[in-house]
Amino acid sequence: MAEYHVENFGCRASRADGEAIAANLRQSGLSPAEAPASADVVIVNTCSVTAEADRQARAYLRRVRRQNPAARVIVTGCYAQRAPQELAALPEVDAVIGNSHKSMVPSLALEFANQNSAVIEKNTVLLSEAGTMRLPAVHDDRPRAVEGPPEAGVPGAPAVGVPGWEGESVAQPPIRISSGVILPETESAVGLIPPSVSEAPAFVPLSKILHDDAFAHAELATLPFAPDSHQTRPNLKVQDGCGNRCSFCIIPTTRGPSRSIPLATCLDNVRRYVDQGGQELVLSGINLGRWGRDLQPARRFEVLVAAILRETQLPRLRLSSIEPMDWSADLLALYLEFAIGHEADKSARPAADARSTTAPLNAVPCTLIAELHPAPCTLYPAFHPRLARHAHLPLQSGSDAILRRMYRRYRPWHYAERLAQIRELLPDAAIGADVMIGFPGETGALFDESYRFIAAQPFTYLHLFPFSARPGTPAWELHRQNPVPARAVHERMSALRALIEEKSRAFRSGFIGRTLSAVTIEPGPGSTTHAVTDNFLKLTLDGSIPANRLVTAHIIALSADGLHGTTAPIH
Repeated sequence: MAEYHVENFGCRASRADGEAIAANLRQSGLSPAEAPASADVVIVNTCSVTAEADRQARAYLRRVRRQNPAARVIVTGCYAQRAPQELAALPEVDAVIGNSHKSMVPSLALEFANQNSAVIEKNTVLLSEAGTMRLPAVHDDRPRAVEGPPEAGVPGAPAVGVPGWEGESVAQPPIRISSGVILPETESAVGLIPPSVSEAPAFVPLSKILHDDAFAHAELATLPFAPDSHQTRPNLKVQDGCGNRCSFCIIPTTRGPSRSIPLATCLDNVRRYVDQGGQELVLSGINLGRWGRDLQPARRFEVLVAAILRETQLPRLRLSSIEPMDWSADLLALYLEFAIGHEADKSARPAADARSTTAPLNAVPCTLIAELHPAPCTLYPAFHPRLARHAHLPLQSGSDAILRRMYRRYRPWHYAERLAQIRELLPDAAIGADVMIGFPGETGALFDESYRFIAAQPFTYLHLFPFSARPGTPAWELHRQNPVPARAVHERMSALRALIEEKSRAFRSGFIGRTLSAVTIEPGPGSTTHAVTDNFLKLTLDGSIPANRLVTAHIIALSADGLHGTTAPIH
């Protein structure tokens, strides 16, 4: 039986796409390979949010080809959408399928897997029109004696993590399309191609490409949910694309406009997951809070969340990243009903700060979800919150000047107000954010402003990453004009890392001696079990407990990056 391997890079939405591709291949009769080295076809589902993400994908492709020369390799995802010709020029790649045609990945993978012993034509180019085009620069990722752009300011600094640095590029001559074979207009291109590519023939072959910049085939980008993904906390992607156009972000190009899965389809997917014994589902999307705006008639995200909780028996729903402006009073009212109303260990809840000036959220009517009828989950006791106490709001920077240059749609004081409301309503919730360091023009003073803002907020974790200039975005030119030195980026990352480690430890310490609800994930070292609490804390439990169980955990100590506890499963 033919075997496949799917390798996922990037965000939860990308991972959901990979899970759906894998489920489709399983249902079509293929078996998952134990490792890429034994697979007949390898699907590489890429990310392209940073230059480092691109580099990691190219490194993985080279490694797969070394380990498994006979495998057919399909590259899809955001890198494939952003730079299909660049990827197709790599000798390790057999086909490139952009996000615009991602649902066609399984059919091509089946073709490759079933014909692995046959000669697959590698030089077919599917483009909207033939003509002359220029082959993108080929990246040479080999180590150098001195790496980093001249403006990095640190001699010998590694390229990894340096804002905007993508390694040296080697210019290529124009190429022409002739009978499906891409030929350079010069006699030979070998001398212009780095060693990693020059082992290929004198011409530079482009693989099969399915790609549409305009996302005219948007319906093809929708992949079915994979209820048999064999994950204990799978991602249900209900939305794709984004129209925010932040100055640093390539996602509108790689994912297209916002598109939503219809409400009925979402509910059917949740019910299928529950029927298979699922306990926790993570609702995900590229711009999740915009779900429903493109549907006819238009719907609000709160309607989807309410429908899942009221019309299905899902034990626990977790919401992934939601933009600050989409945390409405109606959404918070659902936490009041399904997290506070079922909250664990109520007696240990800290009282709300009497000095708080935020509106009393329990007095806010949930007008948008009044059309739905409650259907309480009867599978588990009320101890377990059905809506996980976890909020992730992308921040990017705490400096107002930097947020304006980023084209973000909120000011720091708007963001702080949202966090204050969430913390007042959910004193034990995990609250996280994405923070970008080194955006062009970020001076020491502007970073200090951002640091002070972050220090004042009730964050329990942060996703920190350095700015990376992406071609085609407004910030690309800003970086060229005013880059931030790599040494400054490193120092600022270290300062924020130390800050959030302190905040995380203080937050986790408050749960020693208390009881939390958790979902078991996998066996840990010795006779222990890894789990995740409803408020997004890593938990190591004494004893061996099967995966995918809702448990009550008594917290007895801190671990290096989470909690340690004892428990007995409810089921």
